[in-house]
Amino acid sequence: PIGGVTIAPRNDPQRSPHAIVDCRLALALLAWAPTLRAAHIVKIEHYSAYRANARIGGRGPVSGHASAMALDAALFHTDDGNVLDVLVDWADRVRGADPCTPRVEEAARSHVLRTLVCDAVRADLFQVVLTPHHDAAHQNHVHLELRPGVTWSFVK
Repeated sequence: PIGGVTIAPRNDPQRSPHAIVDCRLALALLAWAPTLRAAHIVKIEHYSAYRANARIGGRGPVSGHASAMALDAALFHTDDGNVLDVLVDWADRVRGADPCTPRVEEAARSHVLRTLVCDAVRADLFQVVLTPHHDAAHQNHVHLELRPGVTWSFVK
């Protein structure tokens, strides 16, 4: 656990290279942990963190995953046994829409997911945040990435 929140790959966490994160990503997750715990999140399951030689879109520039600086968060487990699934529970997936604009009458589960992610954005914990609003490849997870040394952020 990082700050009381377990961060685990969806596959075998004992043997997976996806369990590897750069210490700077671990610190960002530690900074996010109080917000997660306040929302009763006890575990985040992710599709990947470290992926050697990972490239954006498979052929583009080197991805943050190649240096263990990115996490693809998919499932958020609560202390009462509920699981918030980005694929199922993230509502309003309009491509290109600002993911952090408040939604009128948003379903509770979607509101919790959006609030958690947007709280991390407002706290400037990650420089690249890609949500289901970005593209079809991110429909089932939120990509959270660090870019040390930059003064910008990209949230889509």
